[in-house]
Amino acid sequence: MVENARFCHVCGSAVHKDRRVEFSVSTDDLIQKVKQLIHEGNTTRIVVRDEKGRDLLEISATVGV
Repeated sequence: MVENARFCHVCGSAVHKDRRVEFSVSTDDLIQKVKQLIHEGNTTRIVVRDEKGRDLLEISATVGV
């Protein structure tokens, strides 16, 4: 398999690279940001962490799709 390929050489489906984007939001804005990310539709997983970096909640955003 070619490392920079955009499509699978076997089945022809698009190959997507994992990409991580981090946001810092206040607790008041957390629900709104989660709703926005799910509405955009290109999010597969949402992880909520506290200020010390500990995972508080992990949501698979593809469950309801």
